Amino acid sequence: VTVCAHDLDSDGVVEVVTGWKNGKLEGRHERSGESVFKDAFPSAVSSLSIADYRMDGRKCLIAASYEGLIRGYLPFERVEDDSAEMDNQLQEAMRLWMQEKQNIERELKTYEENLDKQKR
Repeated sequence: VTVCAHDLDSDGVVEVVTGWKNGKLEGRHERSGESVFKDAFPSAVSSLSIADYRMDGRKCLIAASYEGLIRGYLPFERVEDDSAEMDNQLQEAMRLWMQEKQNIERELKTYEENLDKQKR
């Protein structure tokens, strides 16, 4: 087992990253233990390190397997959450769908009434 700590999800809190003999690579939130990252290698994970290998100012996780496979993982990009705007858009969409549903139900009722009249 190899272990390191790195902020994988850009939330300001480091995650505990573990590499296992079976090739499993996993990152867990330090406080909650929730899994935030998973990957798998074809052989045992032999080392984990943190470095700015792209030389762009961002440190990333670098994992290497026993057989020589090397992978780099950049931190997840944080998306600005504008949930109030999203809620408003969802509410407006729901209002329009409900209005359309009512129109279709009225139309269906009219067809059913006309069908009943024809049967008599």
